[in-house]
Amino acid sequence: MATYTEHYNLTMPENDDYYHVENFNENFETIDSLMAETENGISKVNDKIGTTDDSETGSVFGKLNTLQNTIGNGFSIIKSIQHFTTGANKTFNIQTVDPAKCIVILERLEVPNQRHVSATYKLSATTLETTFDSGNYGGSVGFWIIEFN
Repeated sequence: MATYTEHYNLTMPENDDYYHVENFNENFETIDSLMAETENGISKVNDKIGTTDDSETGSVFGKLNTLQNTIGNGFSIIKSIQHFTTGANKTFNIQTVDPAKCIVILERLEVPNQRHVSATYKLSATTLETTFDSGNYGGSVGFWIIEFN
């Protein structure tokens, strides 16, 4: 009698089981779907990180380049660090910041069942609004707001 893999419930026939093409095809459809989802997630992460040449403020490197151009090459001091944790769409009231002088770092704290999820945020001077692609992640993501002088 066939058994199933722990994480994705793929069929694993025993040596004396009859071979079923349907099981084989279902396994490959599951693997293909998960690989595409992972590739899409990696692409989104790379877009958020950006490249060292980015000048747009939508990526990490873009934010850092904007900060460097604003602050200059001189000595810079972190003005404030704030941390929030959630796994659902939520708006946090935060200590007032200048969003142009901030970077936000996302930290995956829990990944139940290895599920991939997209978390985004919108930062204003007084709020941090978090959004998850499924509305409720079931795990936890940390949002670090770092403001520079």
